Amino acid sequence: MDDEFPSASDRDGPEIRAAFSGSRIDVVEDSRSRLVLFIPPGGKSGLGCFAIMWNGILSIITLGFLFATLQPDGPPWPVFLFLSLFWAVGLGVAYFWLKSKYERMMLLVEPSHAVLRRTLFGRTKTQEIDLGPESSASLYEAYSVNDVPVHGVDLRGLNDGLRFGSGLPDADKKWLRTRLNEFLGAEADEDDADIEDFETVAAGPVEFPERCVQYGASLGSRGDVADIEELPCQFCGHVHRGRRAFSVKRSELREDAPPEGPFPPQIRIAERSPQRLEYNCWIVDSLPVRLALGGFLGFFATSWNGGVWTFVIAVAQAPGFFKIFAMLFAIPFILVGLAVAVGAAMVIFGRLRVTLDQAELRARWGLGPFGWSRSLPTAAIDRISIQDREIEASESSSPRKLRRAKNGSGGPDQLTCFVWAGQQKIGVLGTYNTNVARHVAQLLREQLLDMGIRLDNRRAPAAAPDVNAD
Repeated sequence: MDDEFPSASDRDGPEIRAAFSGSRIDVVEDSRSRLVLFIPPGGKSGLGCFAIMWNGILSIITLGFLFATLQPDGPPWPVFLFLSLFWAVGLGVAYFWLKSKYERMMLLVEPSHAVLRRTLFGRTKTQEIDLGPESSASLYEAYSVNDVPVHGVDLRGLNDGLRFGSGLPDADKKWLRTRLNEFLGAEADEDDADIEDFETVAAGPVEFPERCVQYGASLGSRGDVADIEELPCQFCGHVHRGRRAFSVKRSELREDAPPEGPFPPQIRIAERSPQRLEYNCWIVDSLPVRLALGGFLGFFATSWNGGVWTFVIAVAQAPGFFKIFAMLFAIPFILVGLAVAVGAAMVIFGRLRVTLDQAELRARWGLGPFGWSRSLPTAAIDRISIQDREIEASESSSPRKLRRAKNGSGGPDQLTCFVWAGQQKIGVLGTYNTNVARHVAQLLREQLLDMGIRLDNRRAPAAAPDVNAD
């Protein structure tokens, strides 16, 4: 059987071209009946640095325990069962990084089926799905790093799907989604398009290698080729395709539509007068979500703390020096267990209280007498937004990241409300649906208007109004 799916380097025919200027994706074939794309390796290295640090520190700790167990009256062997949990995490992260960093992919799409071939260190895995009239491509959240969601491409078939591309720049992911939908004749999912609504913009000149990759001769000065896309070698004629640095920017948020229906009962107004507004609500609106997420965190905290305290009790019988070392080693794990337990309680029982008066806007997330708060001067407030993520801009040539505000229930209808003062912001709502968020935004705008503050809803800081004027 002939290989209908050759690698990018082995295929004869027209020269492979980039998907667009600056893209890492190579288009091997693009016709009405077939689309073949080569996706090279090259994910980000941040996860790899974390894996190396985690496993390196864990190696030192494991060797210390191994040495201690060889001594008389050393720690019991179940200590290594406890450490195996952390080794599982470290090795899992290392594998995931190697996969995203060095795996190369070839995607073949025809009207009736799609094939994805993954190659990692010489080992190849092939997935095939059947396509139909309802098949389409979308973006999904593969994982998150420091609360920043990292998306991948999801090609949905009749009974299964192909998920890939989480290590690509955002612009490549958007291009993949758009091109696959064009090829399949599918319309973009409106909710999915709203999650990743961005466009690519050039951020630098076209870049070429210094020397010909085949002949080795110099390709000359870059000064006179700043605006061309291809540069041939004057000795062998090989054409080098330039790559341009680029960035990604997201389109402006849509204007907030007016809320519908009566004011939601989930938002309890404790006080409202021309001088002061106070309301409170659950941090997580949905009771099933609170119980499910809080229950999971509670179970995790119980299991974690049980293992940690079993370890602490076991090493309490060890010799003096090792006992001190083990107790110090256990402190961060004890703190993690307590933090998860507090998080579980906050998810189930936590409430948000917001107060707005002439002096300040203050939001307090708390559990009874315990909690934390943030505030903004009322006179500095210049904007109220309803959105499902915040935008983190970057002036570098790398793609601009989109950060979505974390919420418990997720979904396209789950938005939150922010109050802005210049570049500072405070969340004034938990995880609620779009209509509740609009009601809260309107409530705050009306209260500010009663105080003599009219918002123009611009991101730029507004001039502080005279709040003492009658």
